Amino acid sequence: MSQNSSLNKKYPPKTILFNEGAAASSMFLIRSGMVRIFKSKSDGYIEIDTLRAGQIVGEISFLDNNPRSASAETLTECELVEISQTLYQNTITTVPEWLKALIRAIAARLRATTTRLKNLEHTTSSVEYVDGNSKTTYVFLTPQETLKLAVSTLATANSATTDGGRVRFSKTEGLASGVFGIPLAKVAAFLECLREAQFIRFEPSDDAYVMSDLKALEEWIQFTMEESSRTDLMKRTLSDRGLKALEIIERNLMHFSVDAATETSVVNIAELRELDKTEGLTDAFRTQDLEELVRKEYFSQLTVISTDQQTAILNPNRISKLLRVQQLTKTLELMNLTRSNTGRRN
Repeated sequence: MSQNSSLNKKYPPKTILFNEGAAASSMFLIRSGMVRIFKSKSDGYIEIDTLRAGQIVGEISFLDNNPRSASAETLTECELVEISQTLYQNTITTVPEWLKALIRAIAARLRATTTRLKNLEHTTSSVEYVDGNSKTTYVFLTPQETLKLAVSTLATANSATTDGGRVRFSKTEGLASGVFGIPLAKVAAFLECLREAQFIRFEPSDDAYVMSDLKALEEWIQFTMEESSRTDLMKRTLSDRGLKALEIIERNLMHFSVDAATETSVVNIAELRELDKTEGLTDAFRTQDLEELVRKEYFSQLTVISTDQQTAILNPNRISKLLRVQQLTKTLELMNLTRSNTGRRN
C-alpha cells in the first residue's frame, strides 16, 4: 500500500501524459478527474475517448512494448497512480504463468483492434470503381462520423422552415464537410441510409430532400450517444432476430388496449403469435428472441401463465420509437458490412 501511495500524484488540467509515437515507460490509474485520448491528424485532432476515475490510461503500449498509438492529456485536475515497468514486473512475477499469458493475449488483441481502426481511418474516404458505364462507390462510416452526419442533417433540417421543409443537399453537404470534415461521398451514403430507413425522402428534382421523421432522427442521436457510454453487455442494439421480433410486436400493437394512466399495454405474446399467423405472415419469432428484448429492456419480464397466456408489459409509444432507431442502426450496419453502396448522384 505504501508503495502505491508514493506513486499518487496530482496533475493540473492540460497536462500531456504522453505523446503518440513515444515509448511507453508507464501506465496510469485514474483516481479522480478526466483524461482525453486523441490522435493528431493534419492540422487538427481526432478525439478517441475520455477516461474517468477507475480506468487505466496507456495500458496497450505499456503491456506490448510498442510505441504509443495515441496521446493523452488531462482535461481536469487529476489524481493519478503512475505504474512503472519496474513496479509492474515486480508484481507480475508473483502471478501464475497462465495469467501472464492471458494478459499478453488481451494486450495483443487490443493492439490488433487499434491497428484495424487506424487502417479504417485511412480507408474511409470513398473509392470509385468504374466498369463500363456503371460506377460504384465504396464507403465505410465510423460511429463518430454517423453522429456528426446525423447532427449536420438535423441542423439543416431544423433550419428548413420555409420552402415546404425542403433541404438542399448542398446545405447538408456544406455543414458536414466544411465543419466536420466529412467527405461528400460519405454524406451521400448517409443520406441514402436515411432514405432507406424512411427518415427522409428525396425530391424528384434530385437537388433536395424532405425530412420525413425529424423526431426519430433526434431520438436516434440520443440513443447512439447513450449507447456509447454503455458496456458491451448493457448495449441495447438488437440482433437481426431481435429486430424482427420487435417489428412483429409493433405492427400488432393496435390489437391491445393502452392504459391511459400508465401508457402501457399488457400484450399476450401467445395471442400475438396467432395474430401474425392470421395475417398470413411467416415471421413467427422464437422465445429466445423475446428474451433478448427483455434482457435489453425493451419491455418487462415475460409472465408465462399457460401456453395461451404469456404476457409482457410494454409502452407502445416507446416500442415504436425504439423500432425506428433500430431500423436506422441496422441500415447503417448493413451498409458497412457490404462496404458497397451508391450515393444519390453519380
